[in-house]
Amino acid sequence: MSCEEFDYDEENKNKENRFESKYQFNIKDKIVLNNLRVIDKHQFNNEFGLSYCHKFIDDNWNVYFWFTKKALYKLDNENYDCHFYNIGDVISLMGTVIDYDWFEGIEQTRLKLCKIV
Repeated sequence: MSCEEFDYDEENKNKENRFESKYQFNIKDKIVLNNLRVIDKHQFNNEFGLSYCHKFIDDNWNVYFWFTKKALYKLDNENYDCHFYNIGDVISLMGTVIDYDWFEGIEQTRLKLCKIV
């Protein structure tokens, strides 16, 4: 099953435990990831101000996450509008691998300096 076919919602949040995510790429690799599905996003305040955590899965069910000061959105220059991505949306992302993390039994690849492409 590709992530395109995955019907993600809060009820199905624990479905990510049914697959085995693996760490991807090498630390410091600059990568482009296509067809990433947004599976979680939240904002929080810390000593640096408002921050965001965005979490994605790829077609092979590998989990990636990105801590940033940026909300996840796309500008529509034609209509001068802004579209905020929601859980379940599919995006392409360019960024750098900075670390690996193991959270709730799932291997996750941490990204930084990301840009939606």
